[in-house]
Formats: sequence, C-alpha cells, structure tokens
Amino acid sequence: MCVLLLIFGVPTIRAIYLGMTCHFIDKLNYSRYSYILACRRIKGNHTYLNIAKVINEIMLDFKIENEKVTRVVTDNASNFGKAFRTFSKQFNVTNTHISDSNYLGLISSDDSDSDVNISSDDDVNDSNLEFDVVDLSSLMLNHKETITNTMSLPSHLTCSAHTLNLISSVDTAKIVDQAYNSISKITFKKLSSFWNLLSRSTVVSDKVFDLCSCKFPVPNLTRWNSMYDAVHKVVTNKQNLVLVFN
Repeated sequence: MCVLLLIFGVPTIRAIYLGMTCHFIDKLNYSRYSYILACRRIKGNHTYLNIAKVINEIMLDFKIENEKVTRVVTDNASNFGKAFRTFSKQFNVTNTHISDSNYLGLISSDDSDSDVNISSDDDVNDSNLEFDVVDLSSLMLNHKETITNTMSLPSHLTCSAHTLNLISSVDTAKIVDQAYNSISKITFKKLSSFWNLLSRSTVVSDKVFDLCSCKFPVPNLTRWNSMYDAVHKVVTNKQNLVLVFN
C-alpha cells in the first residue's frame, strides 16, 4: 500500500498552521481512503527548517515510514521546496557534501593565532593564558549535518493545480499585447473597486445581494483559484450587475 500525503498552509491573523492529509488506495478492494492527519502550528517563522521539523514530527507520530509514501504534495512555495531539497532522500544523493564556498565569512584556523590580541588593564602574564582556537566553520557544518541526519522527508511533488493557477494569475501579467492590456486594465480596475467596496461595507454588500440574489466572492492572493471564482461569478451575473454599477 502506497500513501500520498497532501500538505497545505493555514494562515490566520496571529499564527501559521500546517495541515497534512493522507490518501491511499486499498490494494484488496481498490477503494480510495482519505484521512486528516494533523493541523499543527508552526512556531516562529515558517522557514524551511521549521516546516521540515513539523512534517517529520507528524510522520513520526503516526509511524509513517518514508518508504510507504509515494509522494508528498505541496504548493510551489519556496520554503516547501527548500525543505524537501535539503531533507529528502530524493535530493540528498547529490547534496551529501556541503562545500565551504556556500558559507560567507569563514574563519581559518591557520591564521587565527596571529590575529589574537588580548589586552588587559590588570598585570596578567599573557604567557600563562591558554587559548583554544576553534574552527567556527566546522561547528556550523557539523550542526547542519546533525540536523540532516536526524530528519528525513519523502519524495516531493508540487501541486499541478497550484502550478496552473500561477500560470493563469501571474504569467498573464506578462502579456505584451496592447489591445489585451488596455481592455484588461480598465476591466480589472473597475472590478477591483467593486470587490474592495464589497469587503469594506456591509451596507453595500447587502444592497448588492438584494439586486443580484447572491454573494460575490472577493479575490484573495493566498487562496487558489479565488480570482477565477470571483470573475466567473461576475460574468454569470453581468446582467444584474449593470444595475449595481449604475
């Protein structure tokens, strides 16, 4: 039995939560099953390291081994991508060695002795003082290797629906056709004013509902397909919206 894990972020006003669902097909009856595994809060910033820790903790809690997971599906966010590039066996084969050139400001132990200069106001004999020169770069590398060895993530796959959503919402802004841009700019400027008014005024929202007998969704950058849903609602109710705009 192979398991597919879906991971998604749940933003709130004051905190960030990471949700994980599990999907698999029973090899005996070929029935599909889906379960909600967890919705854990990510303390601090949702960096790639914190995300990897939470995913690893959830998998350990449910005793889900990496070998049983077909893919972990997430969106295209850079923090998700870096988490799996760093801790997934899928990438660790080519990234087992960390080059010193990846770090800035490394201290060389060969030159450290000549740079040590201790001054004291007291009459202390410097010859009696002993200093241990520590290579800071080795400590940093050992710390990263320790984290990498204690955490391991399954293979990763980005969500195709989110990729298509990015193409339609981001790449369309790169269209250079002047006729399209002029019409699009005027149209979305008017729609943006309409959506902003709906979200700011309950009186206006109630009035629009009375005229159109429906609510109009407002686009949200963090919600997939929200722009499509909002535009689709406007197009299907364009006759009634003529009265609203007037």
